[in-house]
Amino acid sequence: MHRLVHRRTRRLCIGLSISTATWTPQFVCAQVPVSLKPASASLAHEFTRIVGVRELRDGRVLVSDEKENSIVVADLRSGLVTPVGRTGRGPGEYTQAAPLWIAGGDSTVMYDMSSRRYLLLDGARVVQTLTPADAAIKSIGLDLPFGVEAGGRFVLGTVPRDASGRPRMTDSLYVLRFDRATGRKDSVSRLRSVMMTSEAAGGAPATAGGGAATKKVYQIGMLAPDQVAAFPDGWLAIARVAPYRVDWCAPGARCVSGPPIDATSQPMTERDKQAYLDARRRIDAWPPTNKLEETAGWPSTVPAFVVQTGITEGSPLLPLSDGRVLIARVPSSSVPSGRYDVVSRKGVRDAHITLKENERFVGVGTQSLFIAVQNADGVERLRRHPWP
Repeated sequence: MHRLVHRRTRRLCIGLSISTATWTPQFVCAQVPVSLKPASASLAHEFTRIVGVRELRDGRVLVSDEKENSIVVADLRSGLVTPVGRTGRGPGEYTQAAPLWIAGGDSTVMYDMSSRRYLLLDGARVVQTLTPADAAIKSIGLDLPFGVEAGGRFVLGTVPRDASGRPRMTDSLYVLRFDRATGRKDSVSRLRSVMMTSEAAGGAPATAGGGAATKKVYQIGMLAPDQVAAFPDGWLAIARVAPYRVDWCAPGARCVSGPPIDATSQPMTERDKQAYLDARRRIDAWPPTNKLEETAGWPSTVPAFVVQTGITEGSPLLPLSDGRVLIARVPSSSVPSGRYDVVSRKGVRDAHITLKENERFVGVGTQSLFIAVQNADGVERLRRHPWP
């Protein structure tokens, strides 16, 4: 049984003032706790770290596993699991399994960050591999891909460059739409980037100096840059950190700023630190301590969301089939582990869902959501639930 509120409560709204470019909040809407319907299917196959699930038209699902470094196609009815592609640097091969981007129809794109190549799939077949030698990939250069839209347009993040083309250190990234067929890049919006955050990526322990026995201090990596989710219909959701809100960008139109979802920043207390530390240890088995005095690098306020640790391109956003966006929240003393916000294209938090501590959302289908369920040994299995 999910740790959810098993009823729908009426959302109370008083009103919103709308301008042509922004939503101006005049009041707060109370979000609706929702529960998932019982699972419609599950897969006995064992995974280690699922980072992407993509439902195909025939009901099968593509699944990418980062730690196993594999892509498979699975039939949840028969339980049959078949490899897709293979590791390597040749045609149809990849060096690192990563999230799967829906490009419309049965088309899927996977960005292999370690080798800067893109796998294009039609159904369960790899039909093309774009390498750094490809003209389109040369045009992308070192830009950071956020996803794809129908028609194969890429959504990219780029930094300003000097006259010689070298990246300049800056506090912003710029969001672009890139048409691979024409080579055209259109500016969409600007993001608060990783370079603008004060939180270090962390991971390696620091040690105290001197000749005496030293104590390890683990740096907590809470990277909280703005995040982008690309939808197959050409819409973009941009989740903003400060204040926490979601802006929406329709195809060929200006982006519209959403109202603040949490208007005030919550100071990072000892209770918040402990809640986050406990959740990370359960999910990632890192850091190897539950003692706050053995940690450092905490932000002064609790971010609404962070880049998910232990996952390549670990965006906390998941585009839903009904046009809304799902956002994984940071556990704190006031937000339980496993909490997700559901935000509409008006920028309003319509609902929230709370999964068990060993569960997380990993993909979406036309009328379904996929959850990775981890057991005590760290093995993950895939489960499908009807949605909405």
